[in-house]
Amino acid sequence: MTLNHERKQVSPVIAVTGASGFIGRQVVAALNRANVDLVEISRTQPGSVSGRHTIRANLLEAQGREYACSVRAEILIHLAWDVSPGFWTAESNEQWLSASYDLVRRFWEKGGKKVVLAGTCAEYAFDKAKTTPLSEARSPFVPSTRYGQAKLALRQKLEKLRDGQDDVELSSGLIFFPFGPGELVNRLVPTVIRACLAGETPKLTSGCQLRDFIDSWTTGQAFADLALSDVQGPVNIGSGRSQALRNFVSTIKDRINPALPLEFGAIPDRADEPPCLVADVGRLVNEVGHRRIQSEHDAIDDTIAYWRALS
Repeated sequence: MTLNHERKQVSPVIAVTGASGFIGRQVVAALNRANVDLVEISRTQPGSVSGRHTIRANLLEAQGREYACSVRAEILIHLAWDVSPGFWTAESNEQWLSASYDLVRRFWEKGGKKVVLAGTCAEYAFDKAKTTPLSEARSPFVPSTRYGQAKLALRQKLEKLRDGQDDVELSSGLIFFPFGPGELVNRLVPTVIRACLAGETPKLTSGCQLRDFIDSWTTGQAFADLALSDVQGPVNIGSGRSQALRNFVSTIKDRINPALPLEFGAIPDRADEPPCLVADVGRLVNEVGHRRIQSEHDAIDDTIAYWRALS
């Protein structure tokens, strides 16, 4: 395949769905740093996020998907999905599975060359996630949530659709636990930050869970790097660092008010919650060539500043 050679000669046109979203804004920023020709696709954003070409399209409608594919991009980064509260078990996951499959099918039919999906660590078998980092090559993909099942089904269906087509590529960034400005207010990091800024004691679970937290700036850069590479298949997007939730939350609290207590154990741990969800980032680092662009402390400080400005 000559796609990589072509990219070295001519900057590709890249279309990004969900461009105005939590991760989408950082992907757009990373692609702007790479100075690529960019088309931002969003359902709600009336104007351009970056000052470049933006179109509005409802991807749950066939007309919207056809319009989104009319831009004739070479690469599609598909981030759009329903991640509103309750998304883990929402019926909308099946709607987005169907719409996303049709979107990619149309994109390839119109000459698109590469698709990068926004996958999730929830595609892995949570009951197998003990203490070993999850590996794209060695860890089983047996999702236990409706969200993870839909994301995995989309990737598998598109892999079958791609079979026999030597001129198209497919990859999927499996996102672990991102945080940063613009995250939904009910999520862990905004909840802790807003409570601490208000001088309130955050109520938490035991905090013993080991998780892989990655800032949204670095997540955006990882998707841009993956899109501009020749790497195919699933690629973990995480920090590769195992960190107890209680330690991560304590770091956030200490950068706001070190004297404020944290109430661990106020909320019971879920019985089905895996003790460890950490990424093996070998593919991301060694094959894609990605490097973290911001330290965790700087990312936390910038996230705190975002919520402080809104308080």
